[in-house]
Amino acid sequence: MESYHKFSTFMFFPIGIEKIITNKVKEHLKKFLKEEEFQEVFNKITTPPRILDSIREQVDLMKIALKIEENPAIEVELIKKHIEYYGYLYVYNQDENLPSLESYKERLHYLVNNNNKVRAIEEEYNKTNKEFNEIIKKLNISGHILDLIKILREYVYLRSYRLEMLNKSNFLIQPLLIKISKKFNLNLQEVCALTAEDIINLLEIEKRINGYIYLQQGNNYKIFTDNLEEIKEEEFGKEEDYIEVNKIEGLTSCKGKVIGKVRVILKKEEISMLQKGEILVTSMTTPEYIVAMEKSAAIITDEGGVLCHAAIVSREMNIPCVIGTKIATKVLKTGDLIEVDANNGLIKIL
Repeated sequence: MESYHKFSTFMFFPIGIEKIITNKVKEHLKKFLKEEEFQEVFNKITTPPRILDSIREQVDLMKIALKIEENPAIEVELIKKHIEYYGYLYVYNQDENLPSLESYKERLHYLVNNNNKVRAIEEEYNKTNKEFNEIIKKLNISGHILDLIKILREYVYLRSYRLEMLNKSNFLIQPLLIKISKKFNLNLQEVCALTAEDIINLLEIEKRINGYIYLQQGNNYKIFTDNLEEIKEEEFGKEEDYIEVNKIEGLTSCKGKVIGKVRVILKKEEISMLQKGEILVTSMTTPEYIVAMEKSAAIITDEGGVLCHAAIVSREMNIPCVIGTKIATKVLKTGDLIEVDANNGLIKIL
């Protein structure tokens, strides 16, 4: 983005400064040039000092055409190399495609038939500097005006060169944009409508799939996706060590007393793993847990009150249930043998 911002300056600056310098140079030349010779002189001294790629591309394509005439078998190979080097000239927007091989073949045919025209272009640029020096010497132009003319020539070149570089940057960034489009299931046109911040936000959203912390205080909120353990400790305090605990207390939701093996379920994808007669241990239940709850010998949750989902469903199904233990999923492990005394809200590890 830093490079793009620097480049943006050159996108618009030449247009403004060119007009100012052009008027000053014209005023000076008109003082000692007749109207009929003024335009010819002005055109020659404001010719770009260096050949642009858009011109060089035609010349190089002409050379390819001549090589193909001698050896038609190398046509496709040479055109592909040419597109690889000059293709960017035809990618004004980031979602535009490169010209096809067929379109280049048509151009090759045209250039072969207009060989002299292309060679004239190359020769014209080769004599630019020579003519410039001759005119400057003949008109005895020096000092401040000569400096302005040299600057103007550079800006005439820069005005076209900046567009070539814009095309080149769009061309070079296309593989990255295509990769982004595939990653987020977007088409190239949609990706080109995104800002850098939008793409960063998409990456941030993708990271949330692996876990995040949503913290709201009043009307303000923050979403954290990195260093989650550190954030939890900072915002909610360090979790206690429950390794030595052999008894857990909670609230009775549905009375009963059973002994059985634990099945800890922390993700929706784990629900199907619970076997009939196991004791469901989870942070909280939601409607998709019904399949597991109806097979459970008992239900234990970290969270919840007397009106939570686990409390209501356990009473309807008449399954012993202890809720609001706060620590059950941290202390108990799948396979542990425990006693659930839902009459008194107690769980013992046997």
